[in-house]
Amino acid sequence: MEPFVADFLLNKKVPKAFRILVLAAIIGSIIFICIYAGAGSPYAAGKVICFIIAAAMAGLGTAGIVKICKH
Repeated sequence: MEPFVADFLLNKKVPKAFRILVLAAIIGSIIFICIYAGAGSPYAAGKVICFIIAAAMAGLGTAGIVKICKH
């Protein structure tokens, strides 16, 4: 499924706004799941790891949006 999503996001025939919206939905849901899991984790290590993953996904999502805008 990942190659399909990558091809979709880099396809110039699809409008940029729609590609950005799809990427934001995917990244947003991953960030939400990580924050939700981190907030509910009883362990400090679990909280730290979940919030690190959420921050990394936010950075990757921003980089992806920049790539779509430049592409």
